[in-house]
Amino acid sequence: MPNSAPEPLAGSRIPGLDGLRAFSVLLVVLFHGRIAGFGGGFVGVSVFFTISGYLLTNRLLAKPLGLKSITNYWAGRWRRILPAAWTVLVGVTLLEWFTDRAPVGTGRRLWTTAAGLGNWHQLWKGSSYATLFEGGDTLVHYWSLGVEEQAYLVLPLVLLVVARVGAPRVRLGVVLGLACLSFVLPLLTGMSVARTYYGTDTRAGEILLGVGLAIAHQGKVFPRRAGRRTASALVLIGLAGITAISLTVNAGDDVIRHGLLPALAVLSALTIQGAVSGHRVLKGSLESRPVQFLGSISYPVYLLHWPIMVALRWYDVADYVVAPVGLAGSALLSMPLTRLVEKPLRRRAPRPAWLAWVATTAVVLVSLSLVIKPPAAAQFLADLERDQQSAASVPTTVAPTTMPSPTSDPVTTQTMGTTTSSGPTTTVAPPLPTVAVFGDSAALSVALALFFQVPRDEVNYVGSSTMLGCGLVHELEPERCAVVPQQWSDFLSLQPAEVALLMSCQWELVEREVPGAGTQVVGDAEIDAIIAAAYREAIGLLLSRGVDTVAWMLCPEYSSRLGDDAVPEVNRSRDPVRLAALNTLIREVAGEYMGEVVLIDLYTWMQPLTDDGNLRPDGAHFAYDYPTSFSAALPSLLSEALAAAPRDDQSG
Repeated sequence: MPNSAPEPLAGSRIPGLDGLRAFSVLLVVLFHGRIAGFGGGFVGVSVFFTISGYLLTNRLLAKPLGLKSITNYWAGRWRRILPAAWTVLVGVTLLEWFTDRAPVGTGRRLWTTAAGLGNWHQLWKGSSYATLFEGGDTLVHYWSLGVEEQAYLVLPLVLLVVARVGAPRVRLGVVLGLACLSFVLPLLTGMSVARTYYGTDTRAGEILLGVGLAIAHQGKVFPRRAGRRTASALVLIGLAGITAISLTVNAGDDVIRHGLLPALAVLSALTIQGAVSGHRVLKGSLESRPVQFLGSISYPVYLLHWPIMVALRWYDVADYVVAPVGLAGSALLSMPLTRLVEKPLRRRAPRPAWLAWVATTAVVLVSLSLVIKPPAAAQFLADLERDQQSAASVPTTVAPTTMPSPTSDPVTTQTMGTTTSSGPTTTVAPPLPTVAVFGDSAALSVALALFFQVPRDEVNYVGSSTMLGCGLVHELEPERCAVVPQQWSDFLSLQPAEVALLMSCQWELVEREVPGAGTQVVGDAEIDAIIAAAYREAIGLLLSRGVDTVAWMLCPEYSSRLGDDAVPEVNRSRDPVRLAALNTLIREVAGEYMGEVVLIDLYTWMQPLTDDGNLRPDGAHFAYDYPTSFSAALPSLLSEALAAAPRDDQSG
């Protein structure tokens, strides 16, 4: 996020740094606006981090450093950062409330963001940075503000200790050593790209390089001022390098944890060195009036531009419009935000005014966290369990009606064992097959939709055997799930079915401890082999108990907006990348059972309805106590899948 510190040296502004802020926030806007070529525009945040470290150190070392100066610094920082950040936070949350677009875990998200822990909240949720800004989380960009707030708390104390080390060169060596440790952490510990990108510890190196540059200037290890040509060359090299990176890397690239961050920090430090030289570098381009204006409002622009872009995309506004409108809109809104909120509460704000603003904002945040509550997933699961017995088994009465024929070919059938032999041949569709449902809690919601909403003359549903919290890979699941195969066998012994409607998604998506291979997720070779073997075992069991056809429902994407926030491993499991890998595995296994296993492409059918709260109140399970588009479509989805299976009378 843009550095919010306004005073670089002895309370004055350095025009060149405002120019760098403008450059950096523009990169971020181009990235968020999905402007072609700037898939790496997120690197602008790295420049802000290094600027923050430089300004923080200059401000603290300008006077004798002690606990009092540190507490005064903290007070100034919070007055500078929190008013705008919390005001935008309240405004965005109200917008989501009134438009009914509050995402999963609204309360927790609200408070972690307000407390400056947005980056750790994203990691706790299991967010993938590669897909992060493809979604619609209006507050996700607060992660970088969280990194800076945490740095503002810790780094002054680090400086207090380092200041007692000795000579400036020694202090510089200590700081650079800490920066190097931060940079190598991802390699030493095998961190993921997301963990590397969001972690305060892994981003600290970029801030520390700015700290080191300020210590070098303050201790005269090397001079701040340089010749105009040298300064211009440094700025040109830095800006060109950062721009080249923004045009060649993408969010989620593995290079992020393999050297990108230190490279960006070095380029940022070179650019800062040139920008603070005291000369009008690059013929004063960084000091031009438009650039200075954008740099001076870079902080509120950063806070505002992303929510504006998300809101525009709610209404399918084209990307080539989103970016300029996002930039212009955030610039316009930054002016009242600065004049009415930031400046009145900034330096030397009267204590009553400051406390009144904090109290009012806190009350609003508490109220919002209490009233903005999406449908409770826990309650929905309790309802599923309560109603499970209703759909477990129903009287076997084969309906005299027939399933609508999926083809136009007439079929001569026998009714009640008597062949029609006189008069015109009656052509009707074959009798309805008996259908039973097997799988996890999502499968149970499908069974309940069949039981409560689908007439028997459309689908001849005869019952279900499902268990909440149990998928198909029983060897990796809780011990209680080991009884599932026997339950299936017992069910089919009492209630034979011709078609087994099978669905299991969630518990094959979570990470698992694989003996000899460590933690794995679907898409990894060892866990894929285990899942595939369990799938074959499940199919074999159903077919051996008299089922003619297994109709397997591909897994639909989970909503990121509906329901309550789940535990971290479940949140991580709902990554679309994992879900695509699981559906690929299902297709591969189903392809081994030609004619015996058919696929119902629920994934494609659900794509435009992923966030339909009427269809899936908790974003994962289907509503069943009232008619929905899903219950209406179930008969045709099933009949189309069965029609696609090769029939015994087909040859070649």
